[in-house]
Amino acid sequence: MPRTLRGRIALLYASVAGATVLAVCGVVFAMVGRSLQQTIDAALAAEVSELAAFVQDYGEAVLHRSSSPPVRFRFAAGYFEVTRPSGEIVMASEALGGVRLPATPTAASEGPNQKTALRTQQVGPLGRLRIAARTVDAPGLGVVTIQTAMPMHQTETTVRRLAPVLALCAVLACCGTTAAGWLVAAWVVAPVRHVARTARRVSGEDLGARVVLGRSEEEIRELVDTFNGMLDRLQAALEQARRFSADASHELRTPLAVIRGEVEVALERDRSESEYRALLRSVLEEVEALSRLVSDLLDLSRADAGATGLSCELVDLAEIAESTCDRFETRFAEAGGSLIRRWSGSFPIVADPVRVRQLLGNLLDNAAKYAAHAGPVSVEVDAAGQGIECRVTDCGPGITPDHLSRVFDRFYRVDKARSRDLGGAGLGLSICQWIAQAHGGWIRAESEPGVRTCFAVWLPTEPPGQSRGPAEFPGR
Repeated sequence: MPRTLRGRIALLYASVAGATVLAVCGVVFAMVGRSLQQTIDAALAAEVSELAAFVQDYGEAVLHRSSSPPVRFRFAAGYFEVTRPSGEIVMASEALGGVRLPATPTAASEGPNQKTALRTQQVGPLGRLRIAARTVDAPGLGVVTIQTAMPMHQTETTVRRLAPVLALCAVLACCGTTAAGWLVAAWVVAPVRHVARTARRVSGEDLGARVVLGRSEEEIRELVDTFNGMLDRLQAALEQARRFSADASHELRTPLAVIRGEVEVALERDRSESEYRALLRSVLEEVEALSRLVSDLLDLSRADAGATGLSCELVDLAEIAESTCDRFETRFAEAGGSLIRRWSGSFPIVADPVRVRQLLGNLLDNAAKYAAHAGPVSVEVDAAGQGIECRVTDCGPGITPDHLSRVFDRFYRVDKARSRDLGGAGLGLSICQWIAQAHGGWIRAESEPGVRTCFAVWLPTEPPGQSRGPAEFPGR
């Protein structure tokens, strides 16, 4: 069995075509042989009928004729013989040369006027003969058997000569169909080879190559679309990984550079205990920032690997929101702002309490950094469909539409310089999005520049994988 698809298609095509050609040749061979024999049988039956009519017309007078039947009988069938049941020859063809035709086994017992019996038989020096026999009742002669015969040599020779001709035609046809099958297979696999060539051009440095189909290649449209879609996803993933690596390296380099600078300054000369303590506090702040960054990167790496690591249990989202707001109350007060809590009652939900606190904490942390000075920040919790929605709204500077669509991208900052000064790495909202999606929910951002910004989170009340909540934002 060929190992290539082209070889297997060509073999299948050649096998089917070859079997068809052989079957046709076999049928032609059988039909030609049968047709020739039917022609002989028809001629012999016709001559038996004419000879029977002749014998019945003349009766006993045929014994006194100076010659055998009319000339047509000596040259049509070739051989004929008329005998009585006792075996006595009434008349016979001169061409027999004294050779007797074999008696028909049942001719005498069946009586006169029976159908013509046909058989093929070897007759001494005359070779194989096709013999037609019939019994008739002739006046003055009684019941006689009439036999006519024709040599099969010419017919069999014709059939034998036909066999090698058909065999040669079959071989040529098989060779032709095999070649045609090879060409057809090449035409069939050409689009696949095109895909393979494109795949070979793809590399880690260049994922821009795509397969372009012609009109004659629509049969593999689904394969090509899938292949091109895979390349699109790989290219997007590679570009994201490159941006992630570059941004992560940059974010890691900044605190490390600060730590290195602080240590170098401390080593330049002897300092007092208070100065060393101040340097160590600065180094500790950078180490804590570095630890938070590494922790965030680890969370996102686990998210990319599909390992959510959620420890879900029945919790009250109102209690989680209450405790999270308590943690940020002092910070908002120091910045000149305030927190407004808008919910009543309890909101039971099956979720990971640690991750939900982290999500709400990241949203409040953003509000504290960028909008606490601009006015109050409200936190709302309410039921929404088959889940619970939590909204954090501030009166800060807002986010323009061109930035709003990218706020959940990793390492993305609306104000890059200010964000770095405030200790942000641009990962908080990406982690919020991952936590919401891991619970089977969603998060979205709405903003009116200069008026307000709102982050809405919807989480299903049922465990992940069993949620019947909306797959998209309500109202979409």
